[in-house]
Amino acid sequence: MIRSPAELLLALEQECLAADVSIKKLDWAGCERSWRAQRKLTHELEISMRSVEPGSDEAKIARARIDRLRRYRDGQLKKLQAFNANVAKRLLTIGKYRNFAKSRGAIERPSTFLDINS
Repeated sequence: MIRSPAELLLALEQECLAADVSIKKLDWAGCERSWRAQRKLTHELEISMRSVEPGSDEAKIARARIDRLRRYRDGQLKKLQAFNANVAKRLLTIGKYRNFAKSRGAIERPSTFLDINS
């Protein structure tokens, strides 16, 4: 049974909100589940939209909601890209400090000034 576009859009909007909650919690498994559900719902919506008359009010309303969802998901993607860039920057900084510490450790010798045996 194919659901109506309105039902599918509601389910898709709810999945977008669920993905937002998972992103805020850094729950990547939850994000993956939500994105998988979104892909299935998007496919089902595409099939469901074939039964709607292109010029009807239902089609216009559905297109407006689809456009709003597209913008919302684009915003989510931008947030994730910014998070990814931030993590990459932090990892690069940590790597630089580790490399510096390794290089300094190899150059400097332990002090023998206080060594009793010397």
